[in-house]
Amino acid sequence: MASGRSARIRRLSLVQVRTYERLVLELDASPVVLVGPNGVGKTNLLEACAVVLSGASPRTSSELRLIREGAESARISARVQVGDDVHERDVTFQAGRGKSLRVDGNVVRGVEAYGEGSPVSTFLPERLLVIRGAPARRRALVDSITARVVPSAATTLRDYTAALQQRNTLLRRARGGASVDAQLAPWTEQAIALGAAVREHRTLLLDRVAEPFAARFAQLTGLDGAQFTQELRGSGDLVADSEEVAAHERRRGSSLFGPHLDDLLPRIEERDLRAFGSAGEQRAALLAFTFATRDVLTEHTGVEPVLLLDEPWSELDADRRRRLTSMVAQLGQCIITSTEPPSHLLDAAPSAVVLAVSSGQVDPWHAPAPTTE
Repeated sequence: MASGRSARIRRLSLVQVRTYERLVLELDASPVVLVGPNGVGKTNLLEACAVVLSGASPRTSSELRLIREGAESARISARVQVGDDVHERDVTFQAGRGKSLRVDGNVVRGVEAYGEGSPVSTFLPERLLVIRGAPARRRALVDSITARVVPSAATTLRDYTAALQQRNTLLRRARGGASVDAQLAPWTEQAIALGAAVREHRTLLLDRVAEPFAARFAQLTGLDGAQFTQELRGSGDLVADSEEVAAHERRRGSSLFGPHLDDLLPRIEERDLRAFGSAGEQRAALLAFTFATRDVLTEHTGVEPVLLLDEPWSELDADRRRRLTSMVAQLGQCIITSTEPPSHLLDAAPSAVVLAVSSGQVDPWHAPAPTTE
């Protein structure tokens, strides 16, 4: 699914970022593998790449944790090339002051505007909780991708969330005996209208990701029939649902209808991978979704995103590791972490670059000399 234009990080610079006091890396357009034992900072590097491309951390909402212990600020800078265009991107975190975003020295207001120019897709093992955990995690993942594909989706979701907060405040008052019907009605109307739009946006995203998700899952596992399905709370008619639960809402003091209660589930045929998938199938589903969203973003933006993969081969059997290696070898810049040197990738993609990560530093990796007896 090549677009003719691709994004890549040419140069990455860290100052006081997590385990790194100072680091400058020149990165290749081919796959780059960061090798080292657990706990030496490989994932911190991957996170830094995601932050400088998207403007936000995929690991934590408390982003000031990126500041190295004992420091007052942290800075992640990168020279990023998209097609023939090269830009300097910069994200700075300041204790007590928050985050600032700049492109070519100019301040950018808002993560959405900052991330538009450098698409990225990220796989992190902790995101397996998206598959295994509560519906809120799956909604958040789908909504984050939807916001990058449907221009109005992020604003609609924010407005819907604000309407829910107003409704819930009034419903809590109603639970205490207050008369709130006149005040509640307009917020209910807003929740219905905005909720319908949120569902429509999610449907648009899932429709676009359906074919690439099924194809990527089959490419990775050899299994057909993979799909991401949207399971609605209630009948699907928000007006009817709001009327049906009205009395329960007053007793509970919270909104009991709408897309904030829906679920989004990966399946093979009709089998729910959350409840009945093996660890390998769940990991394969998340990897396939990561590749599929990369495909969708490529189609949507005309630019192939940078792909970031944290320990992607773990928990996969030998056949699926081989399949994943083949998929990675066909990409442009893909930055991967691994505890083991990826000889299988070097065989499939001889141009791949391997870097050895130790605490606070990164060096060229050298294959051990063969032993002789």
